[in-house]
Amino acid sequence: ENAALCDQVSSMQENLVHVKEARLFLLRRLCQLQGETESSRPSSNSALNHVNSQQFPADVIVKKSSKKKTASESSTASSIGDSTKKLTMNLEMKPKAKRYGKAAKRIVQLIPVDVHGRPLFPISLGDLTVYSLGEVIIDRIAYHSEDHIYPVGFCSTRIYASLKDPRTKALYTCKILDGGQKP
Repeated sequence: ENAALCDQVSSMQENLVHVKEARLFLLRRLCQLQGETESSRPSSNSALNHVNSQQFPADVIVKKSSKKKTASESSTASSIGDSTKKLTMNLEMKPKAKRYGKAAKRIVQLIPVDVHGRPLFPISLGDLTVYSLGEVIIDRIAYHSEDHIYPVGFCSTRIYASLKDPRTKALYTCKILDGGQKP
């Protein structure tokens, strides 16, 4: 029984080595595919590609052991081997769509400013209109935190559906007023 367990442990270790080698092969292949998409456009990632190419071995060879295996060991080994073969075949047969790595550019509306660089109010941003940005009161803890800022004097309006009749539009106003210790 002890010898059988030792054989099972050694075969599992061999399977683990095979899976690790297959993983390294797949990672190397992924780096090559990413390198092909990045080589089509000039970038400063050439040093990163150089580091990635040094991390993985040049040729990964999956060795098959010549030991005789029991039925359960051979079925697990063959299933692991088959899954890695399927993964490598999928990589070779189905080239992935090339991603150019460029983020979609957003068109930002320019905000008019005065000669001192301060914005001219009201500022219309779609259906939101900002009339004042207000001022942050730094000596009162309730007016600011790491997550929220309540600038006193902030005022904006937006058109939403009415709470009473959702088919009609209503103008909602947001104002932050000085309420003493809390906004």
